[in-house]
Amino acid sequence: MHFDACEDGLLDAIGESPEVVIAGCEAHVCLLQTALGLLRAGREVAVLVPACGSRQVADRDLALQRLQAAGALLVSTEMVVFEWLHGCRHARFKDVLARIKNLPR
Repeated sequence: MHFDACEDGLLDAIGESPEVVIAGCEAHVCLLQTALGLLRAGREVAVLVPACGSRQVADRDLALQRLQAAGALLVSTEMVVFEWLHGCRHARFKDVLARIKNLPR
């Protein structure tokens, strides 16, 4: 019902997780408002830029600028994936690396 998913129970759903990675369509509406809500709630927010969009490129770009100014981190897919793996000894490293190498450029 709200543009900010925090108003509809997102904070309860994610529990005490201090870091949240967010992505989605209509970056200038729901994604923006939800990320701002997470920041207000004291969460660290990373916005997965390649997975964000809007009907108008300018709206997406302005939303990303606003989120960065508000304290959100702008991140790429590889940045998130390799941070989650922590190192090349992770059991899924080779599988993930193969998938990343096959992503369109």
